[in-house]
Amino acid sequence: MMGGQKQTRRRAVRLTVEALERMNHALVGVWDRDEREGKLTQEVRAELMGISLASANRVAARQGVDRATLILAFRSLGLVWSDSYCEFVERPDPGQPPMGGTEQVALSKTRTSRRRRWLILSVAAIVVCCTAVCFPLFVVPAIGAAVKNQNEWAVYIPLDDGTKRFHRGDFEGARTQIAKAVQIARRHELVAPLACAVRMAGDIAAAQGDFQEAKANYVQALELRRTLKDDVSQPAILEALGDIETKSGDLTSAEAHLRGSLEGYRRLKDRGGIAMASRDLGTLFFERGNLDAASSWFKASMQSLKGLHGGDMETDIHARQALVLRERGLFDDARAILASCLTYWRGKSHPRWVAQTEFQLGTVEVAAGNNGAAVQYFVRSRRGFSQFGDRAGQSACETWLERIRSSNRTAIARFPSGNNDNIRQAGRFTADP
Repeated sequence: MMGGQKQTRRRAVRLTVEALERMNHALVGVWDRDEREGKLTQEVRAELMGISLASANRVAARQGVDRATLILAFRSLGLVWSDSYCEFVERPDPGQPPMGGTEQVALSKTRTSRRRRWLILSVAAIVVCCTAVCFPLFVVPAIGAAVKNQNEWAVYIPLDDGTKRFHRGDFEGARTQIAKAVQIARRHELVAPLACAVRMAGDIAAAQGDFQEAKANYVQALELRRTLKDDVSQPAILEALGDIETKSGDLTSAEAHLRGSLEGYRRLKDRGGIAMASRDLGTLFFERGNLDAASSWFKASMQSLKGLHGGDMETDIHARQALVLRERGLFDDARAILASCLTYWRGKSHPRWVAQTEFQLGTVEVAAGNNGAAVQYFVRSRRGFSQFGDRAGQSACETWLERIRSSNRTAIARFPSGNNDNIRQAGRFTADP
């Protein structure tokens, strides 16, 4: 019977640390594209993974589950499975704390951490007293390993809380918690947790519009992953780095990083990652004014998503394609696509993406000469961005509104009779409604 139980446990598998981090990055990516009101709860995570709540909690805690569960979770997140991502569970194992869990998980980990800390310290004290003379070479490494494990727990608690705060839009609270995690990881030279914390610090800075700080953090996270020889996590960081460089105008460096990301995702056969890198390359070529190349990359991104649950990402790509139509002067087609995207995001109650789509519609109306309609879109978009602290989004809206004001002043001075309908509409804008 004992042999049967042991055999059953051996059939259970868990994700490797690297695979768990990869899955968590994918969860963050899906959540960013599929943002919902409220918290990123255990229930939402389980839904995104396509498995039961109990199974999702076990996967996150690196406890044993059946292989089919892990395969299903990976596929639901747009990841391609490899058996190298899992390992047998020889015996019950509390595992490592999950990344980006919910408040309930964080509290549970805190209680467990305290119990384990006192237990380890008590046992260590007894062992030291009994063996300090005879076995110092045995005792010291054992205590060192225990302390290192507790230090890792100490890093993951603020990292977990900071991640939750980030997804709730509490960027300042997230920044404080992630800074704690970075400090603890540096103090104890814990490279893998430090890489996770620095990457999250980059995401927070990017969301707050500080592209220089975001880039510095992404570069550091990439260096740490390379030190660990972690090929699984690097494509996602390269993509984030390329995206922030595109936003800041460093397009040459952005292309190099995005192509590196694409190559990494292709090596991993990660279709969801391939789609994201291709989409970002489309945006890069759009910024360069190469509309044909941009369209080709957007089409390639859509092709990679076939067969995956990519409704949100597909909507995002359609919106970017609409901007290509805007540049070609096909304003009605661009409006129709973006209106459909706006309906989609409103139906899913995603304020962040509603704000983004309204901003895109505003740029179409400016290009079409409808400044009055553009002002309404930009004002609503700015209000939406401000709800979750996206300073970059707010700043972009304010830039466009100021351009409209300037053009109105110039146009009114040139045509004092005010008989131009577009000028009259935009001229009514004096303050937020």
